[in-house]
Amino acid sequence: MQKEVEYLGYLLTKDGVRPQPKKVEAMTRLEAPKNTRQLKQFLGMVNFYRDLWPRRSHILAPLNKLSSVKGKKNWKRGPAENKAFLEAKRMLSKEALLSFPDFTKQFHLYSDASDKQLGATVVQEGKPLGFYTRKLNPAQKNYTVGERELLGIVEGLKAFEGILRGQDVVVHTDHLNLLYQAMPTQRMVRWRLLLEEFHPIVKHVAGKDNDAADALLRLDLSDNDGFDEIRALG
Repeated sequence: MQKEVEYLGYLLTKDGVRPQPKKVEAMTRLEAPKNTRQLKQFLGMVNFYRDLWPRRSHILAPLNKLSSVKGKKNWKRGPAENKAFLEAKRMLSKEALLSFPDFTKQFHLYSDASDKQLGATVVQEGKPLGFYTRKLNPAQKNYTVGERELLGIVEGLKAFEGILRGQDVVVHTDHLNLLYQAMPTQRMVRWRLLLEEFHPIVKHVAGKDNDAADALLRLDLSDNDGFDEIRALG
């Protein structure tokens, strides 16, 4: 009796199968970098998927040039840089919306957490299937680093539950202690039980190699869904 139903990362509607906008909302809501560090983090995420589209170097040229500028006084983001940023977001969003999960192959979830946000992306054979990020509430900002990192993994798995539950999943985290540390708090024990429902393999990834998730929590989020500005590019 529903007009539309979420199923395996897609929407089944009366008009047919449609991509699920939630998969890319995190990407569309990312605000433009405000400094060199944020810009390099965004470029790191884009380059993580470097084999996905042609003319990548041409599209990113204004941003690559800006990332090499020295000194805050000389760092200025203009129309060319803003257009390149939106185009890069549009390309990543389009790829994630059009990529269909292959349930005969392994999925990879890259997760990260900061003192203010969580970020995760699910990847298969180098292609993004979805992006997730959200801000921490005031209570969660007081969690330990280990608690925030574990929460990021659990939230990422839950965000893509329709795709990942019952599948072969590898979770990548840059918090090495989660691989060996006993769960010191009740909430971590509870989250670990939720984690075990997915039976993932948890692997450590160096922070410098976790660009897929890192940029999702280092860049600020806008209050709107960001789709309108991306649609404007066609």
